[in-house]
Formats: sequence, structure tokens, C-alpha cells
Amino acid sequence: MQDMIIEQAKGNYAIWIVAGLLMLTGCLVTVVVWLLHVLSDEDKTSKWRARMYKELFRFTGKREQEKKYISNDIRGRLNLARRAMHFGESVLPKAVDLEWVEGAEPTAYDIKEGQFVVRLDPSESQHKNIATLAKLLVQKTTLQGMRSWLDGGLQCAIDMTLLRKIIEQLKNREIFDWFISNEYQPAMQSNPSTELKGKQIRTIDERGLFIHMLLVELDEFGKNTYGVDPNDEMGKEILQLLQFVYALATKRPGQDVPLEMRETYFRIGVIWVAKTEKILKSGLEPYLDAMDYNIQRGAETVYVLIFDKDWLGQRYPLALEKFNKRIGDLQQQFLTKTMAQEHFAVNFEFTDVLGMRMRATCIRYKFD
Repeated sequence: MQDMIIEQAKGNYAIWIVAGLLMLTGCLVTVVVWLLHVLSDEDKTSKWRARMYKELFRFTGKREQEKKYISNDIRGRLNLARRAMHFGESVLPKAVDLEWVEGAEPTAYDIKEGQFVVRLDPSESQHKNIATLAKLLVQKTTLQGMRSWLDGGLQCAIDMTLLRKIIEQLKNREIFDWFISNEYQPAMQSNPSTELKGKQIRTIDERGLFIHMLLVELDEFGKNTYGVDPNDEMGKEILQLLQFVYALATKRPGQDVPLEMRETYFRIGVIWVAKTEKILKSGLEPYLDAMDYNIQRGAETVYVLIFDKDWLGQRYPLALEKFNKRIGDLQQQFLTKTMAQEHFAVNFEFTDVLGMRMRATCIRYKFD
């Protein structure tokens, strides 16, 4: 009996050893995969290099290691933040490769595509450095081709709203507080025009239409009019675009707002998919007719805005399943039964006019 107990104990011991080895192997594989993932991502690697140089600087106090900490930390943080903000098919602002130089004033100038030489403060003011570079980055990579003549209040409001979104992505309270106190509030309160446009764009952003519609249209406008002498009509239409998107952003249930903009430079249509009963009872024809109507009216771009129905799934699961199937069929039929070509489709969260958090899908269609 004693021999059997000993043999059983040995067997259990061997099982534990094997289990331990398997767990250790699994941990090692996980670490290796994680390291490969980080090392293959230049921006994540920059953040890890920043930590290393920060500790070296604390230990040695050498200026060169401080510079490497500042450069890697800013590059990693800002590039990861911009990648989290989808802007149509691309992301904004552009990636930055930073070379750090000492100086009194924060300035930036290009040395090659996507790379800047920047004058920053020492590492004790890293929160200020990051906010400063983010501001310079936004100013150098957005509204290209139109900054010199765009309405000053609108330009400032767009810059500050985009910059705020980037700073929020960093998820660092010290950086955010410094930015709000020293950059955002002074700029937005600088004059009545900027303050008014800032409030409008802030509302547009809360509804999810700043990144996915307003900036998309302005970016395309800048590309299409590159090299063209600006005129009063351009500036007038840009302000009309702002009011058009703002009306969409502040639309209340059952309220009628313009769903098309037909001007010289902006020819936009919007198809609103929000009424559950309409798509379930009337089918897809009304939406296909709306797409054809926009095409016949000369629209160059059509946005389809689809709002989630989570509440429907809680009360009527079969109705939600039918709704989702209809949405999938609608996207397919837009491509097969109309001339529309999908440019991008993006899911996003937003705050509605009643202050509720919701999800939506924005699909942008173009026409040749």
C-alpha cells in the first residue's frame, strides 16, 4: 500500500511538473508574441524607448538622454493618438518624426515629408512639450491649401477641436489640463466669432460628424481647389457647409432639416436611416429611391447615417435581427442597383441631443 501511495505521489508530482512547464512555455510564448508585436510597431517601440531614456536621464543627468526621452515620448504618444482617430480612409494628423533642438520659442519647420525639427522645453515640462507639438502638428497638416484665406474664427475652432481630440486620446490628465487652461480656452474665447464657431463645431464633434463628415469635406475641398485663387464664393460655401452639418448634428427626432447641399463646390446628400418602422415595413425601396434622387440632382457625395437599435434587441430580438439584415441588404443594393461607390464606412459612438450615448455607422458614397 505504501508503495502504491509513493508511486501515486510521484505520478502527481510529474503531472504538476508537466503542467508547470506548459504554463511557463505558454507565458514565454505570450511574452515573445507581445515583444514582436511591440517591436514591429514603431510608435509603441518609441514609447518603450522613452521610458528607458527617462530612467537613464534620471540616473546620469546627461542632456543627450533627456533629448532622446523627449523625442521618443512625444513621437510615440502623438502617433498612437492620431492612429486612433479615423478620418475617412486615412488618419489625421500625419505621422511625425521628431528631432529635438533647444530654444526659447516653440516653432517647427519641415526637413522632409512627415518630419519636423521642433524647439521645445526641457523634460520637466513634457506635458507642455506634447501639447505644443500637437498644436504645431495640427496647424501644419490640416486645412492644407486653404489656411491662408479661411475665416480666422473657423480655422481656430477647427484646429482647437481636432487638437482637443488628440489630447484626449493621450489619456493623461496633466497634459489635458495644461492644454485646456493654456491653449483651448484662451483660443476659443479670443473673440465672439471664434467662440460661436467653436461651440458649433464642439456640438458637431459630440454627434460624431466632425471627423467623419466636416473634416472629410474640407479636406477634399482643399485638394480640389489647390492652386485656384480663392474668392468670396469659396468662403461663403465653407460657412454654409458648417451650418449644413450643424443642422444635422442638432436634429431632434421627427424634426425636418435639409438633407442636401447643392452649391458650386459642395454637392452633398444625406440619407438618414433612423426610423425602425420605415425600413421594416416599407423595405429598401425608399432608401434606394433617395440615392437615385441624389444622383439625379447632381450630388457628388452621399452620406448614409445609420443609427443603432440596441434597445430593439432588448424588447424585440427578432425585429433587431430583421433590421440588421435589412441594413446589410441595403448596403449591397446601393452598390449593385445604383451608381454609388463606397468610399468608406466607419462605426462610431456619439452623444445625441438628449445626452444619451449611442452608436452609429457613417457610410460615404462617391460617384464618378
